[in-house]
Amino acid sequence: MKVNIGLVKGMIKMKWYKSIEFWIGIIIMLAFFQLFFVPTYDIMWWSGLVSTIVGMVLILNVIGKLKI
Repeated sequence: MKVNIGLVKGMIKMKWYKSIEFWIGIIIMLAFFQLFFVPTYDIMWWSGLVSTIVGMVLILNVIGKLKI
């Protein structure tokens, strides 16, 4: 039985989706991104800004660890 080595290597490289940090970042970013649409600059707006930045940092950290 012949196995496509490139396909196996590609599957090994795609472990980023199993990272807890990645999914926490996605959840934080999506949960609080909606707060950008609050028309006033109160605590909800600032918490949305901070939460979106934290979520993006977590996601980009995982993407930066990829071995492509």
